Formats: sequence, structure tokens, C-alpha cells
Amino acid sequence: MQIQWKKIHNAFLAVMLSLVAALTSTQLLALEDGLYVFPEVPNQYGVVLSNGAIYRGFVFSIDPEDTGWDELVGSAVDSSTVRIIDGGVGDDRIKIFEVNETPNDIRVVQKACRDYPDNSGGCSPFPEEGLKFSMLMPANGQLKGIFATQWGARFVIFESDGIVVALLFEFEDTLSEKNIVSAYTANINSSRRISNITEVVAPSDDDDELNFTMEWQISDFENPQLEVLISDCSSSGSAIDCAALEPYFTYVTRVF
Repeated sequence: MQIQWKKIHNAFLAVMLSLVAALTSTQLLALEDGLYVFPEVPNQYGVVLSNGAIYRGFVFSIDPEDTGWDELVGSAVDSSTVRIIDGGVGDDRIKIFEVNETPNDIRVVQKACRDYPDNSGGCSPFPEEGLKFSMLMPANGQLKGIFATQWGARFVIFESDGIVVALLFEFEDTLSEKNIVSAYTANINSSRRISNITEVVAPSDDDDELNFTMEWQISDFENPQLEVLISDCSSSGSAIDCAALEPYFTYVTRVF
């Protein structure tokens, strides 16, 4: 009886190991959610979030001489490749990239680029071997979302090892001037109130004359809606009514 039990146990273990291997091989592991850095390009980063096999995010530069951002959308095409389109809204080209997972690293390879309109000269050279893409801060918490404000800014927020990370991408004077980037870290409590918001990358057009304290309230983690709460508003050192600023934050819309 003991020998028979060992046979059953071994057979069950073999089946479970086969099942785990099969599940692992079918998972889409090419690109995990989080903040990435391009080690070969100074001050160049990317942030991606996913919903199933669909990805959305941004690539951006915080170089003081060349700050800018582009929005990306894409999907996993197999277990090691994510295909992404950089539509270049407001720009003069459309690019297609593939993010490929190899045994040694993750690389971003440009597969196609088209001037839009033709001969606009918008397609800049890209290394044939691609660029290395390394995880900097994984989005491994419950909170993940991309939001849009009513003045056109895009707002990515996620948790990384218990720290809230927020990235704000804004237009300048026109929708083709995508060159304002700022970044923040913060704390989140059990009521999903985000506070102690600390600026770690200041926007290039930072207005020191206008100041206020800001907190964010998250509705839930299944379909997170974001409410911006502001207080202690001042302009040029003089207190002002926060109601004058509230219209800029009234309609924050989750887009991913």
C-alpha cells in the first residue's frame, strides 16, 4: 500500500509540474508594468501599464536641454514581444517599435517609421540593434492608472513597493509642444488618500509664484477614480481662494 501511494504521489507531482510549466510558458512576460530607464541614453525613461495584453504608456526625457514626452499604445503579440505604436500626435512621423525579451535583457527595436506627411523629415535615426530597456521601479501594488485632466495633461500613477509614484505629462502652448514633465512620490493610507506628495522632477515651466497643498483621493482599486484636493493656496506670497484653482482639477478622467 505504501508503494502504491508513492506512485500516486509521484504521478500527481509530475502532472502539477507539467501544468506549472505550461502556464509559465503561456504567460505574457515580455513587458512588466512599471518605470523603466534607457541606460544607453542619458535622462531617457519609459513608463508602461497593462490591462491583459494591452499596453499603454509614455517615453520621456528629463534632460534640461531636451525635455519632452510621447504617448505609446500597443499589445503583446507573443510571450516575448510587445508591439507599440508611437502615433506622434502633433508631430511629423509615426513609429512602430517592438519590445523584445531576450535571455540577457529587454530591448526596444524600431521596426518602421513613416514621415507624416511624406517628406516631413520627422523620422530620426534609431540604432539598428535597438536600445536596452531596464526596470527602475516595478508597478507591483494595487494602484495603477492613467488619467487625463481637463487642461490636457496625462497623469500616470502606480504603487511601487508601497510608494506611490506619479508622472505628469503636459503640453506647453500648443498640442504639438509636448515638453513638460514632472514626477512625484507620495504615501497612501488605508482610506486610499494619497498625501505627502513630494516633487522629485520639477516641470520646466515651474511657476514659483503659485503655490498650494495637494492631496489625491482614490475611489477604489478595481476602477480607480482620482479626486484632486487642494488647500493653502497662495500667489506671489499672498493667500488666495482655492476656488479659483479648483476648475482645473474638477474633471480628472481615468483613460486606462
